Amino acid sequence: GADQSLYQQLKQTYLERLATELQTKHIIRHHFVDEAIAFFSSNDFVPGLLTGNFPSAANIKLNAANIRIDYKIGAFGEVHKDRNMLPQLALSKFEQLYDIEANPRKFIVIGDPDLIIDSLKDPELWFQELIGLEVNQTSSQ
Repeated sequence: GADQSLYQQLKQTYLERLATELQTKHIIRHHFVDEAIAFFSSNDFVPGLLTGNFPSAANIKLNAANIRIDYKIGAFGEVHKDRNMLPQLALSKFEQLYDIEANPRKFIVIGDPDLIIDSLKDPELWFQELIGLEVNQTSSQ
């Protein structure tokens, strides 16, 4: 109804403004991002991206940061209202994609650092190693 229509309108406006206003100069990149992505994109790993944002917003931010990653698994806030459930969503997607049981202790997540830290409070979702790629920090914040 009206709520869904308003949501779609706000989403569209947000994505349009993000695409037109976010520039590379607004992005603060962490050191060794490209090297980490190259390493974790090897055949030994399955790249994934978790963020509380929309998939297209995440891609806009990655592009603005000149980050190229072919992530196989994405878990996005648009899909689940509870951001803390996104790691579980990623595990489920992994299991569906590869038809094997996911072991959270073997996951290395590139995504929203705050979400990752919050999800670590749940022992079932502990990750052995973490890499936070924070592309949503701009110089204007």
